[in-house]
Amino acid sequence: MNSAAASFHDDQLAAARAFAHTLIVVDDEAFTEPETSTPPVATELVKPGRQASVITSRADKRPIAVPATRHPLDATSLIETAMSLGLVCSVLRPRKGISPTDHVANASRKADILCVDWEIHNDSGRTAVEIIKSVIAHDDEFGGRLRLIAIYTGIPERAKIFDSVLSGIPDATKKRRGIQKRGNYIVSRDGLRIVWLLKTGGVTRKALAENTVPESGLPERLQNEFSYLSDGLLTNVALATIASIRDATHHVLSQFQGRMDGPFFHHRSAIEIPAEAGDYAVSVVLSELKNVADMKGIADKYAGEAALSRRIENMLGGKPSIDVNVSHSGKPQRTTLSVGNICLFVSQGSKASKAEITKSSPMDNGSYEKLPLLFFGSEKKAIEDTLRFAILGSLKDYPSKIPRGAVPTLSLGTILKDRQGRFYLCVQASCDSVRIDKRTAFLLASLQKIPPKQLQENILGRHSDHIIPIPKSNSGKVDFVGLALPRKPYTEIVAVPFDPNIATQTVQATKSPSGSAWVFSASGALVSNAMLPRYKGPKEFVWVADLKKRRALKTVHLLAQSMGRLGYDEFEPLRKKN
Repeated sequence: MNSAAASFHDDQLAAARAFAHTLIVVDDEAFTEPETSTPPVATELVKPGRQASVITSRADKRPIAVPATRHPLDATSLIETAMSLGLVCSVLRPRKGISPTDHVANASRKADILCVDWEIHNDSGRTAVEIIKSVIAHDDEFGGRLRLIAIYTGIPERAKIFDSVLSGIPDATKKRRGIQKRGNYIVSRDGLRIVWLLKTGGVTRKALAENTVPESGLPERLQNEFSYLSDGLLTNVALATIASIRDATHHVLSQFQGRMDGPFFHHRSAIEIPAEAGDYAVSVVLSELKNVADMKGIADKYAGEAALSRRIENMLGGKPSIDVNVSHSGKPQRTTLSVGNICLFVSQGSKASKAEITKSSPMDNGSYEKLPLLFFGSEKKAIEDTLRFAILGSLKDYPSKIPRGAVPTLSLGTILKDRQGRFYLCVQASCDSVRIDKRTAFLLASLQKIPPKQLQENILGRHSDHIIPIPKSNSGKVDFVGLALPRKPYTEIVAVPFDPNIATQTVQATKSPSGSAWVFSASGALVSNAMLPRYKGPKEFVWVADLKKRRALKTVHLLAQSMGRLGYDEFEPLRKKN
């Protein structure tokens, strides 16, 4: 392991530079050439005559340059520097009396970095707050995003500026997203970072020097600030992957020319359900994008052994070793773990590295199995973060994640809860969940709720097939619920009829009267198929989550396996042997 040549922040910065391509700057004092004004003609004093009533003067024809603004922004220097770093920079100089909020909010949807002046036409930050508030509200509609907003101003009153910004954000939004002031930043739990930076000019107090940046240094400083949004190894992987796809967009587009329509039409005409050809077209495009990411070597660069070591060193504060409490020969004691051995534990796996680690740091098996807690800080945090990661890998959508405007649709992998608190998994085949023109029975498999204590003890075991987040009111916090198929899942399947939406020909959820939940309403008499138990529960099902497709298919496969078990009498010694 040799991290002398690079650090984890180098990885963060490389990923940020690869990803962040666009910068929008809003400043009413932006200029492209130094502005001058010609003052009244300079005069020389002339001794007046006894009867002189007017002072005569001789004109000095050299104009005297005076500053036209109090906190100017050199847009030329800013744009040239940004372009040299690969940033496309747009500078907006708002006209007096015309609010730029809507224009900036619309443009910022596509921009990676937003930079605003605080005093726009001497409005004491009103326009800046409105812009920031509008951008945050838009991001909120789409479930949040990585967002860097810089307040680049000549006003050195950081605390007052941050207080004004926080006052302009609705309390419910601050509470749900965990938006708070932290040093020179306003941050959130989900990727918002607002930084205050001071323009050069005039006398700078020593305490503010670190945050004083000239226009020529602003683009690089903003890239650096953006890199801190990538606060983990997986964030770097995500940024670099998306950046590689974005870089290759036009190359991929060139592969799908008009001449490819003929083969696509041939494919569509040949398949049994032509309407499904659209999904195939999308999957072909996505496979090309995946090839791009693979060719870039992103996994090795940002998640390989060297990157893992740099991240672990970063997590442990750059220390060469740490002391941990363990048990050895049944007795508690302190032992020292080198960072090299911790990296070995992750890179080679716990089993392969056990002999070498326990040789230099003796400990019992129980203590060794708890080494992953080093990466969490506490067992409680380990459980919560592990559950969140399980959700990331298994759920496609859930109430706090679904974008504004999207509507849940009943299909394979949809998890529902009835008014009596019972959970169900839709196991209807995907092709039978679309193009529905009449009332249709959907197969729902019962799911058992795992007791919280058992869930925590078995977060990586087979006892919980699915982890789902249940929001706690509007606090932004969630309870984690584990769900699993019963021992004989096929015996607890019910068929529930639903009416489709005529326009979409799918079964869609509607908002509850309170607007707090999405609800699927069953139709008519809830009579099951002759082969299935009669469903006698409530007619309303609350939408809980949608599984990712592969996860849903795996669950259906397990259900089918339980139905296909062989049961017959055979010679007992032979049965036990098999």
